[in-house]
Amino acid sequence: MDSSTFAVDDPKDSHIAAWRLSDDASRLPPCGRFILTPFRAGGIGSNMLIMLRGAMFAKKLGITLLVDNSCRWGYGRLEYYFEPYTIDCVPPENWYNETMTMPVWKPGWRTADRIRFSTDDNTDPIDHELFYERETFELQRVERELFNHTTCPKVLPPSYTLPRPLIPIFEEYAQLLPTLFKPVPAILDDVERVKTMMRIGGEHPTIAVQVRLGDKLEEYGNSTLFINNTFGNLTAHLQVMHGLYDRMVGCSSSQANPCYPLSPTARRFSIEKQPRAILLTIEDDALEQMAHDAIAAPFIFDRTPNVDLAPHYTFVQKDFNDLPLRIRVASARAVIRDLIVAAKEADAAVITMASNLGRLVALFAGESEALLGPKAPAMPQGRAGGRM
Repeated sequence: MDSSTFAVDDPKDSHIAAWRLSDDASRLPPCGRFILTPFRAGGIGSNMLIMLRGAMFAKKLGITLLVDNSCRWGYGRLEYYFEPYTIDCVPPENWYNETMTMPVWKPGWRTADRIRFSTDDNTDPIDHELFYERETFELQRVERELFNHTTCPKVLPPSYTLPRPLIPIFEEYAQLLPTLFKPVPAILDDVERVKTMMRIGGEHPTIAVQVRLGDKLEEYGNSTLFINNTFGNLTAHLQVMHGLYDRMVGCSSSQANPCYPLSPTARRFSIEKQPRAILLTIEDDALEQMAHDAIAAPFIFDRTPNVDLAPHYTFVQKDFNDLPLRIRVASARAVIRDLIVAAKEADAAVITMASNLGRLVALFAGESEALLGPKAPAMPQGRAGGRM
């Protein structure tokens, strides 16, 4: 990734709007109530998901979302990655003033004129009220099914990637996402460049593999309730890759009966076409570690291009924030490109659903079928699992 091909500036005190008006301001009404989402320190994935959730809350309340590219965000401006989203009203001049807002966790926030929602705010109770309350019984039943395993698997079975009670919520978010996140042309051009360079969509099956290590160790203990795995164990990724590849070639190794394709329209490959694993990661040692794993065969391993960083680099957010802005933007552009490659271009993808970026890949795919796969009455949840 060449960081010299685009211009960036580092706003110190400015509040930069992430939207554009749908018409001339003279023909639009003033904004009434709105949700203000200021970007904070943290990853690009976490702030994108906060923006998406803020937009969903605004939609449910029938009000406007205003996003502030504040100086505390380590990735510059949203416009470096996505086209501005559109609003149909004119915000007040001091729209970014957080002292005039009420955070979503305070009593009475629903009726406030200005509501604040950021990574600082705990919204679990709101999510439960808006989306999960009617599904509580079904979610508890799924949890009981997962906890009742005598020995936990290394990874969840494919049919549990998207539990049935969460399908309507997932689809609602997936439909909202493209209204907010339309990649800039330079990123879409880079998707095509990488597709050609890495022969994605060619005669060999291609599996995109997301690897997120680094400072995720601190969160790992909270994301392994139903599995038995250790942080940094990439063998688990390979197990999922083998399961996906086996279905691409008609279950020749497992002799599964019935053998479900990844989707009704999924390409079927000859066993003679060696599968390619394309790692989507900034972790410098991940490719070598995976390629030398005992179950690495028959995969050929490669990695999408990114910025040049120190040998053996591993991602730690606070260290990444100290890099020059131009490097941070180039790296983040590569991340957005990789999200699209995994969601739209690869034959299949292995993602970490405990990761913000993994969840974004699933949402960028735009349909629950990518996770659910064909109907399979004999399997848990009644689905075979999809291409993710």
